[in-house]
Amino acid sequence: MPGFPMDPAVRYGKLENGLTYYIRHNEEPKDRASFYIAQKVGAVQEDDNQRGLAHFLEHMCFNGTKNFPGNKVVEYCETIGVKFGYNLNAYTAADETVY
Repeated sequence: MPGFPMDPAVRYGKLENGLTYYIRHNEEPKDRASFYIAQKVGAVQEDDNQRGLAHFLEHMCFNGTKNFPGNKVVEYCETIGVKFGYNLNAYTAADETVY
């Protein structure tokens, strides 16, 4: 079955590492950029002994890093106008995980 036709305003391509990207200009929200990282992985790929792992890993991205320990990444994002849960969020579905 053929896919949906591509919007001619969308620029897209594939990087050497396999990442496929899509870029489209929007007038709204004004003076902002939005992006999503969508991975083709989710709960359906889990074995019985891995149940919940995809969702757990999704939450781990908000648990801090070496340079942003604890909640510092969220705190930093909030200082530049990003609202946690509204602008900064993620979800895991059966066949995808989106940040």
